[in-house]
Amino acid sequence: VDAEGNLLISSLPVDAESYQIDQSAPAAPTIDSISTDTGRSADDGITADNTLVLSGSAEAGSQISLRVDGAEVATTSADADGNWVFDYSGAVSPDGIYQITAVATDQAGNMSAVSEAFVVVIDTQAPGQPTVLTISEDTGASSTDAVTNDAQLMLSGEAGSDETVTLYVDGVLAGTAYSNEFGFWMADISGVVLSEGTRSIAATSTDAAGNVSALSAPLIVTVDQTSPDAPVITAISDDTGEAGDGVTSDNTLRLFGTAEVQTEVAVFQNGTLL
Repeated sequence: VDAEGNLLISSLPVDAESYQIDQSAPAAPTIDSISTDTGRSADDGITADNTLVLSGSAEAGSQISLRVDGAEVATTSADADGNWVFDYSGAVSPDGIYQITAVATDQAGNMSAVSEAFVVVIDTQAPGQPTVLTISEDTGASSTDAVTNDAQLMLSGEAGSDETVTLYVDGVLAGTAYSNEFGFWMADISGVVLSEGTRSIAATSTDAAGNVSALSAPLIVTVDQTSPDAPVITAISDDTGEAGDGVTSDNTLRLFGTAEVQTEVAVFQNGTLL
């Protein structure tokens, strides 16, 4: 506009520079995953790997400040698609719980808010050994001796809270179970038909981070589906008169005989159980 108020129109010189003013803070970045996220879930942040790689997303081209428990540990850059990766495997992190956050700074120097925390639990310690306590059905004279005629079993025992219990029969995988919050577990391995004889049943526990325990002490199970030989009644007491003829004047008798070792003998009189 000149002194008389006329609007003058002119073009910029060819060597003029243009500028873009950006005063807007970028969106907070995200931390999406760690690698390797070991264990039962690949996205729960619980891992036995203490040399991690972190990844996430942010505004394209922004600088990412990574913070562990509030302290900056590294910076990296988001690529043209907004993806970023930081290899933190050079630092060995001790076992523990970590809050990992990030802040993005765009090319104009605007800083984002702090991201939501990504919680990482590093656990490199093996859990304790589980126990295999009982079988079902434990048939026979005792319900706790692990001698049974049932070749298709249910098992129960104890482990740490929320662990995966892997079961082996004579060293061969037979099934898995999951312990509850109190450490109790039950497993149906009836799909494995046990052969007669002495079987060794043992287990390992795997925690949420994927650490595996040592093998448990075995529960020795005897499967016996063979009927015993019939018992023999060899004598009565008192056998009055001629010994051994079974003719007696004693109507309050004791009976003697033989049978398979450690069997229960049922005695009948004229078909009625005594």
